Amino acid sequence: MAFDVNNFVIDECKRVIGRNASTGELYWLVSQIEDPSLQCDSEEVVKNDAKGSPIAKWSQGKTATFSASNSLMDFNLMSYQFNGEGKTVASSGNAINVPAIEEKKLGASDLTTYVCKYNVVNSGTSSTPVYKITVCTLTRDGAVKKSFKQGQAVSEGVFTYTSASKTITFKEGDLAEGDKLYVQYEYSSENAIAVYNSADKFSSAQEMLIEVVGHDICDVSTAYAGYVVFPNATLSASTTVSFGREDSFPFEFSASQDYCSDKKELFRIIVPQPAT
Repeated sequence: MAFDVNNFVIDECKRVIGRNASTGELYWLVSQIEDPSLQCDSEEVVKNDAKGSPIAKWSQGKTATFSASNSLMDFNLMSYQFNGEGKTVASSGNAINVPAIEEKKLGASDLTTYVCKYNVVNSGTSSTPVYKITVCTLTRDGAVKKSFKQGQAVSEGVFTYTSASKTITFKEGDLAEGDKLYVQYEYSSENAIAVYNSADKFSSAQEMLIEVVGHDICDVSTAYAGYVVFPNATLSASTTVSFGREDSFPFEFSASQDYCSDKKELFRIIVPQPAT
């Protein structure tokens, strides 16, 4: 007897995957799915008679849009949303500039020099180096107390930076014991990842797959895997990245027809017989 199922109860949306439609190369995969929804629409064209009464209707311009949130911030998905490419992973030949923020409560021996943990990135040239360093002291509640500028020689409110020793030098008397020093700069790291959002890069078409788990309404003891396959879909670059502890991370993609397919499909839903 041929396998057949009609009334299907969804237990969960297990995961959503984006991959290269030609090679199958994995682009991103998320498995903490919240509020999944597939919106299908079409444009309606109406023919009216001379008195404005509808006499015929046609549908055209079908669309399909899937939206959901992932409870975790997935950097690969985010990178494909923003730039249409995976996250950047630093290596020995591809270092990433990383912000460094350092704070220190100053003792009596710390009032004229501070040694940075890392070498500050030179954003200039070897002959004319530029080291972008932000220095200030903080009040007890974390506000700025006193700001400093970088110069060629120390003076009141002006510090110098020596790259060879990673040392910031202050004029004697500019800092006091008990001050909280704040230092910010960038250093080059081979152990970091980065997600870029470039103004001239966008997501390109991918094959998307949604995997759900459910059961036949008449057989709740048997779990079924169901799949929604989008042969040609594109992630939206419009999203909101929230930074609260309880926030989730939304994503959305829209389907385009598989133009070279006889079925011209936007998507297909497949429920196979479970393996025995």
